Amino acid sequence: MSEGIAQLYASILRLHRLLPSGQARFLGDSYVKNEFRVHKKKANPEQLATFVTAWTEYRDTLRSQLGRTGWLGADLQAEEVSRLSDEQILDVQKLKDTLRK
Repeated sequence: MSEGIAQLYASILRLHRLLPSGQARFLGDSYVKNEFRVHKKKANPEQLATFVTAWTEYRDTLRSQLGRTGWLGADLQAEEVSRLSDEQILDVQKLKDTLRK
């Protein structure tokens, strides 16, 4: 993992420490760790660029939302959903179901 990607990874995990519930932190940390592990091994340069852009946007969104009351996160746009693999769609659905419990 390059130094910039490692710093992005670490900054996301640091932000997760500020999440309002332990369950949200656990789910977020687990998902981030898995995604970074998978992309470290399998991503080509184009995929890696997209990956870094998406996670940087996530980090920046989370950073701006922490400390406010109410909903954290953002709805996925139709274009974003259309680019997800079947496995990613299942992961998002599982996450949604878990957070609603």
